[in-house]
Amino acid sequence: MSSSPRNGAKVFFADTSALLYLVVDHPGEPFAWVRGLLREAPLAACDLFLPEAVAALRGRRDGGHLSPRGFQKAVRSLEELVPSLYLVESSLALMQAASLLAREYPLRGADAVHLAAALALFRQVSGVFLTLDRRQYRVAKVLVPTYPVPELEEA
Repeated sequence: MSSSPRNGAKVFFADTSALLYLVVDHPGEPFAWVRGLLREAPLAACDLFLPEAVAALRGRRDGGHLSPRGFQKAVRSLEELVPSLYLVESSLALMQAASLLAREYPLRGADAVHLAAALALFRQVSGVFLTLDRRQYRVAKVLVPTYPVPELEEA
């Protein structure tokens, strides 16, 4: 793991879906409140977030939802964000833990990695998991302290 949580404060472990709100505007989308929340908190993430976020930004660019200039700006913002994060680094042990989660729960591979990383981190520091992915949110609520996202709750 790199860097360290600040002053013993509760850490927000944010997956890629949440961290993207720090680097690109999502006008009209229901999760605009996430940007303000994450700007105020010590943040942690799995190092997987970086290639996953760049791929998501490229998808937005290729789909016409982000200009080429906006894409470059967002990638720079991601690169600037990395040093401020407490990063859980990928390892064989982390991948094995993620594999076990994927066997047990209805998770996509990357979502299992993010949750395994949060579980590993929360053995060392107090934290809350934040995702904006409905499937991952449902599983996370069973496994780790999870920030409530009303938009993802069952109706």
